Amino acid sequence: MRRTVRVRAAAVLLGMSLAASVSGTAQAAQRSPHSGTARGMIKVTSFASRTVATSPDGTKFEDNTVGQIYSGGITGTGPLEAVEILRPNGNATFVGSEFITCKLAGRSGTLLLNDVGIVHGTVVHGSWKIVGGLGGLAGIRGRGSFVANLGQGAEYVLHFHFTT
Repeated sequence: MRRTVRVRAAAVLLGMSLAASVSGTAQAAQRSPHSGTARGMIKVTSFASRTVATSPDGTKFEDNTVGQIYSGGITGTGPLEAVEILRPNGNATFVGSEFITCKLAGRSGTLLLNDVGIVHGTVVHGSWKIVGGLGGLAGIRGRGSFVANLGQGAEYVLHFHFTT
């Protein structure tokens, strides 16, 4: 009887192990990402700024809305909403979000990005974090960066992968 119990227990454990292995393989296949790097240009099509507050030394807190066209690895359009702390010397820091209706890696959808950056003189340096994707871009993750001269287009690089 003890041998029968051991054999049954071993069979149950083997069955659980095989099921976990098959399930793990299926999950790994579902998680196998398609990844890549997109490079290109961003052209500003519109810009609106609203001063929310000004300190006695002239530092401003501003709310900016920027219309943009993306070309290269990302092709599409979308707004950037950013809040900025603008110092009297012209330097600034900003955080923002982008909502880009686009095509990327053969998929169409909406790319959702968060931005963080600085403006030093006439040069803008920023970084992106992908916070989501909609439609064909669902399951996208990644990070990127951009550099621009004020009044001119920006160059970008976006490293991405799809989890689905």
